[in-house]
Amino acid sequence: MKLLISLMIVLMASFANAFSYTHSLSEAELQQEIEKVMPIVKKKYFLTMTLSNPKINLIEGSNELGLRSDINVSAPGVMKGDGRAHIVGKLEYNQAQGAFYFKKARLLELTMKGIPPDILPDIKKAAQSSLTRSLSKRPIYVLKDNDIKQQIAKSTLQSIEVKNQALHLTFSVL
Repeated sequence: MKLLISLMIVLMASFANAFSYTHSLSEAELQQEIEKVMPIVKKKYFLTMTLSNPKINLIEGSNELGLRSDINVSAPGVMKGDGRAHIVGKLEYNQAQGAFYFKKARLLELTMKGIPPDILPDIKKAAQSSLTRSLSKRPIYVLKDNDIKQQIAKSTLQSIEVKNQALHLTFSVL
């Protein structure tokens, strides 16, 4: 009896896997997609921040996405500076839109030239807040409606995994 139950469980698991679909995206493909939403210009009070020239990095083991970008900060008549920002976050799937968004973004590093050191912490705080909101509102990748597999797969996301410098999206078709 135990053997029969075990066999049924194995068969059911195999049957379920037969109806899954995995779509892989390379860093280069994600790079092309992120370039479509850049530059990002965010104004907060009198401060304007612009992110441009993004570079995507898939972080294996954590299933996170890294984003390095040029950043320009200016306050008219007060200051102007530029540098690099390194942001890390997770991709979250919006089933209704078939789109992946950059969520839970964390500003890991911000280096700036032309900004007085005493106000750099305030710039970092403003950048964290503004960039997190801006990045979370723009899809990083949208499943294609003209690809029948992707169109069917929109229904259920099983997992997101970074492996071998590619993002593997596994969907359950059932």
